[in-house]
Amino acid sequence: WKEDPWMLTSPVHDLELEHLYGFRGYDRHGNVLYTATGKTVLYTACVASVLDSASGFQRFFLGHTADLTCLALHPNGRVAASGQGGAHPRVFVWDSERLAARAAEQ
Repeated sequence: WKEDPWMLTSPVHDLELEHLYGFRGYDRHGNVLYTATGKTVLYTACVASVLDSASGFQRFFLGHTADLTCLALHPNGRVAASGQGGAHPRVFVWDSERLAARAAEQ
C-alpha cells in the first residue's frame, strides 16, 4: 500500500443534516413535545429537532456535544430547554422557532 497525497486532503463537499430518524425512548420519557404552532420537538443523540408534520421538514438545534437526556418546553410553547449528560453536562435554553440559543449553563 502506498499513501497518495490526495488521501490526506479534506473532502471538497460539506455534509448537511437533512433528517433525523428515531429517538431515545428506551430509558427516557417526555421527550416528544409540541410547540404552540403545532410543531413536534424531539431529540436523538446530541441533536434536538423541530418537525413540521404537515410538510415533513425538520430543522435542528445543534448546540450540544453529548447525548441529550432531557427536554422541556415553556408554557408559551416556544422556548425550549434541552440538557445533555456525559462528562460535561450542559443545559441550553433556545427558541424553537429561530433555533437560536438564549442561554447555556454548565
